Amino acid sequence: MIDRMHARRRGVLVAALAGSVALLAPHAARAQTPMDALIAAAKKEGEVVVYSSESDKQVADTSKAFEAKYGIKVQGVRLVSGTLTSRYAGERKGGTVVADAVVVSNDPFVLDNPSWWVPLDESVVPGYGKFPGYAKGPLFVTLNHNVIGIAWNTNLVKPADEPKSYLDLVNNPAFATRGSILYADPRATPSAMNLFKVLVEKYGEDYFRKLMDRGVAIAPGSSPGVQQIAAGANKVLIGNFANNAHSVIAAGGPVKYLPVPDPSTGVDNRIALSSGAKHPNAARLYAAFRMSEEGQRVMCLAKGSTSPLGDLPGCEAAAPPGYIKTDFGVYQDKAWQAKHLPWLGLKPL
Repeated sequence: MIDRMHARRRGVLVAALAGSVALLAPHAARAQTPMDALIAAAKKEGEVVVYSSESDKQVADTSKAFEAKYGIKVQGVRLVSGTLTSRYAGERKGGTVVADAVVVSNDPFVLDNPSWWVPLDESVVPGYGKFPGYAKGPLFVTLNHNVIGIAWNTNLVKPADEPKSYLDLVNNPAFATRGSILYADPRATPSAMNLFKVLVEKYGEDYFRKLMDRGVAIAPGSSPGVQQIAAGANKVLIGNFANNAHSVIAAGGPVKYLPVPDPSTGVDNRIALSSGAKHPNAARLYAAFRMSEEGQRVMCLAKGSTSPLGDLPGCEAAAPPGYIKTDFGVYQDKAWQAKHLPWLGLKPL
């Protein structure tokens, strides 16, 4: 009788233990996800090299956040768009791939050289499938939108004279002193040339004649231009991006920025992954992070951009309905440039 009772108790205990093991088994045997595998492979590579035309702060903050999350070093190289594309193309043609990933606002640079890039889909970059459809393509993904506008020195421009449009700069006596107005060189980037085209088509030669009468100065680009404004060399800059302005503001510069609503134009920064990269998995993981809500929040809090994911903390207001997309063709159109750049006292490069 006692033996039967012991046997019964042992059977109940065995059944209970089996049930416990069954409950634990799914957790213990959880299958590795594609993201798990990518993280492991990326950590083995240990670093990723990124060429970016985003602002200094956006490059620094997103790199720091990625490193903190995954322990993978980011070699971030910040360059203006034209310099970036020239450097990367030169390295490619020399048989070298230095940058594992590129963030740049130049669609033809990617689309005209498809062999340089890794085709993208969910298997390459986890999260690609859920990213907004309008912001992704087979060779690149849009990380942010940036509206171009006007920046000015708050010590030199009174609140009553703050410009609300490009016309204010040629009509307001506050900007009549020669050298008050600085213009970001249209030849520096496709976005700068596109803004020049937009203003040519909107206002005509008379507008630029008035600018020249006021002794407009030329800055090498948006980023050095806003630094000149902050230093007090000029009062106001035409052709400034919010991310460049916010970088200077964060450093204590006396600068204010207006994304001009009409006419409104700008650029979209795209990320593309290099084929033949030294750190391909780290590049894929970096792209996945930049596309995630976490990565987009870090980017927006660095100031200056609108996110494809919508209104996240720190994001700039969305571009207005009449936003004009960049015409990249005009950057290569030397005949058009030869006709119109003299309106700013410039010649095609």
